Amino acid sequence: MDGGRRVRAAALAGCCAVLLLVGQGRAVGAAMQTTGVVEGVVTDASGGVLPGVLVTARASQSGAIDTDISGADGAYRLSLVPGPYDLAFTLAGFTDVRASIVVTPGGTVRHPATLAMAAFGDTVVVTGSRTPESLRTAPAAVSVLSGADLTHTPATNYGDLLRPVPGVQVTEVSARDVQITTRTAAGANASSTLALVDGRSLYQDYFGMVLWDLVPLDFDDIKQVEVARGPGSAVWGANALSGTINLVTKTPAEDRGTRLRVGLGERGTRDLAGAHAAVRGRWSYKASGAYHAQHNWDRPAALPDGTPLQPYRNADTTQVKGALRADLATSATSGWRFDLGAASSGGLLLTSAGPFEARVLRQGYGSAIYSRGTASVTAYATAHRARYDGLLTTAGSAADSQSLQVEARDSRVVAGRHLLAYGASARTSHFDLSFVPGKSARRDAGIYLSDDLHLSARVRVSAGVRADWIETSGLAVSPRIGVRVDPVAGHTLRATYNRAYIAPSLVQNYIDFATPLDLLLPTGPFRADIRVLGDEDLEAQTADGVEAGYTGQLGARATLSVSAYRTRTAGLLAQRVVAVYTPADPPAGWPLPVEALAAIPLPKLIQWGRVGDVVEAGVETSLDLRLAPQITFATNYAFQARPEVTGDDARVTPLVNIAPRHRAHAGLTWTANAWLGQTSVTVTDRAQWTDVLAVQGWTKGYTLVNATLGRQLGHRLTWVVKGTNLFDRQVQHHVFGDIIGRRVTTELRVQR
Repeated sequence: MDGGRRVRAAALAGCCAVLLLVGQGRAVGAAMQTTGVVEGVVTDASGGVLPGVLVTARASQSGAIDTDISGADGAYRLSLVPGPYDLAFTLAGFTDVRASIVVTPGGTVRHPATLAMAAFGDTVVVTGSRTPESLRTAPAAVSVLSGADLTHTPATNYGDLLRPVPGVQVTEVSARDVQITTRTAAGANASSTLALVDGRSLYQDYFGMVLWDLVPLDFDDIKQVEVARGPGSAVWGANALSGTINLVTKTPAEDRGTRLRVGLGERGTRDLAGAHAAVRGRWSYKASGAYHAQHNWDRPAALPDGTPLQPYRNADTTQVKGALRADLATSATSGWRFDLGAASSGGLLLTSAGPFEARVLRQGYGSAIYSRGTASVTAYATAHRARYDGLLTTAGSAADSQSLQVEARDSRVVAGRHLLAYGASARTSHFDLSFVPGKSARRDAGIYLSDDLHLSARVRVSAGVRADWIETSGLAVSPRIGVRVDPVAGHTLRATYNRAYIAPSLVQNYIDFATPLDLLLPTGPFRADIRVLGDEDLEAQTADGVEAGYTGQLGARATLSVSAYRTRTAGLLAQRVVAVYTPADPPAGWPLPVEALAAIPLPKLIQWGRVGDVVEAGVETSLDLRLAPQITFATNYAFQARPEVTGDDARVTPLVNIAPRHRAHAGLTWTANAWLGQTSVTVTDRAQWTDVLAVQGWTKGYTLVNATLGRQLGHRLTWVVKGTNLFDRQVQHHVFGDIIGRRVTTELRVQR
């Protein structure tokens, strides 16, 4: 470990130790006053006690919060200032229970609660329409990873976490480079799926991608992950072309206490994470941090077809992240939320120009949100810094960017049948990119309106439109319309049409980058100069999607979902080779006979442009079964047809990545007494890749077996062993990607 890594690891360890010490403190009130008590026992429908239930008491007038967690006997107890309160009882796998009480001075309110086991279709989500609704009635195909999934997962990165979701495509290129999309292949710098944290975009506008290693959250910070598949720009704006992934975080009240996690494993894996959260009257706060490091995976010596790959040094990864959050309740229905966070990373980055090493990769953010009822106003700023070194070239690059965004939104019921949601946003960004010398700023703004119309108790019609203006590409309009019908209670049929778009990134518009490419020739190494250009006149890439689906509850414990879709993407943005070296125009110093260039398609000039249209279609099915309150089984299958591609030039069919045709998954998650576990099997078909250095090739299909096993050691300690690819299959997700093998780690978790 180098000096910088030792400093970061030591600093994070110190922070986690401080968090544990802080968690041992006990707040003492500045002034004594008479209080009342609320107490009771929480049980399930059979009468069995339920430990671990979060009990929240919110003062009806001031909005002040107090919480407790039911013990092993299901009992809870709260000491509260006299007055009216709203109680909420929450436990994963059960339907929330709410009640109103009044606390009197010196009095005791005995309030037992009974929680019913929840069906998956009753899970509340926000990503499908930006307003809370049940998963079953959402206007899009939505999947949810619950808190239990996150606690039990064997994953150490977001790719392994999201791989089980139907329709999600994951490409793990290196120890740090993970690309994730929905309903399309996840190649280098995958840009078609928007990623959010509590609705805040993680998209990098200068490159057009999501850097998942810069997400400033540990899995333990997340309440649930919502994956909405299909075009989503009518709701979320630019870049939600094929889907939206929203990480919904826990509030400080939901995450009260102190926790620490320490892990070690194969490939030099080292993990350290900690958090402390508390509630102090109207204020609640949380501080969290995490450290992850892993050695590089092995590099392939050749492409899958046997073509030798030029060797280059691979890179380990070290990732550090931290976040602060404070919530202030100004009343029972209004309040403020403040966030600060930062993350850093390093390792291999795969681009269309080949592999690069990210020596410096840092990002920070800050935000403030004021909400009152359903209305909210948000302001947030981000700052990003990166330094890249080419591994097949001598080229290096630097990227610095800053952005500031303001957003306002609200929803209201009109005439008893219309649920209107509306909002607007504006953003300004500044860039300093060594490979984009001609542009340093970009502005954009958007406005949206949607109407969820209840025609009857069984029929709902959703319609909406969003208009976005982007300085570099102009106006983009994204409409949406759909109908949902409940033929019988608990079963929903839906049919939708959506349009979405990707705004060209600054690289696609303005890149002007000369990169020397190192080649291995019979005469020895040779360096050829290649120039990459953007196109200032590029328009947005658009997608029009239609979908029919069904989600239904089969009895009280099972939820079945089926979706069929067809999406046509117009104006596909890709790099085109517009000039090659020829016998009449060889590269300077060419050591072979110039006639050899007639058989070697050596690029001289590559330019971004619109190359054609592509149609993608498929079917997704999933079954979620709750065998018991703490035991769930999930299985799904996704079929994706080969894409239909047409070129703008009728003589040339553009090369596109081809996603796996078949993918299937089955997994069991359980908690029993002091034990917890998860076991899953994922089968993925072969895929084709064409997006790096114009190299074309197929990767083989693979089967992954993953598992987690843990046991509580007393009241506060849990020991966990988890692993991915347990049979150590040699898996390659991309023709230029590393060989991904087994990764087994062990963790000790401390909870206070």
